[in-house]
Amino acid sequence: MTFGPNEILLIPTSGKLVKIRTLNSGNTFGAVYWTDGKREARMLPDEPWLRVHPKNREFFWTDECKKVADEQLLEPNPKYLEVPFAESPTLEDYRRALSTLPALTLEKERYLRMRFWWEANDPVRRGTVAAALRFADFCPPCPLY
Repeated sequence: MTFGPNEILLIPTSGKLVKIRTLNSGNTFGAVYWTDGKREARMLPDEPWLRVHPKNREFFWTDECKKVADEQLLEPNPKYLEVPFAESPTLEDYRRALSTLPALTLEKERYLRMRFWWEANDPVRRGTVAAALRFADFCPPCPLY
């Protein structure tokens, strides 16, 4: 795996800046594929489409952001030193996104529901939950199916 430059993105709803890491290359050697469709590959980490601003927990879709600049790993731009890295959503973030994000396309709603499912399954994958979780207890009703 080789890292690419960090991208500096402008969140369209708030005008805040965030950084996201990029990859130049990666591979799936030794990856684990779960029956719910999730893939975990150490040398090709997941790059979420929906991200969260770390300070105010604001959601943003990376495809809706304007790329402001690239920041080379060995030559950080002093102008962007204080810009925080975006975070991946948590289970609670996905739940909140499903109930609060307006006008989701079918593709984005499916993405959110799949990621919510994977996140809900992660404690079971890791053996950190004693009893099985019922997905229906956590997920808002789905009008798609």
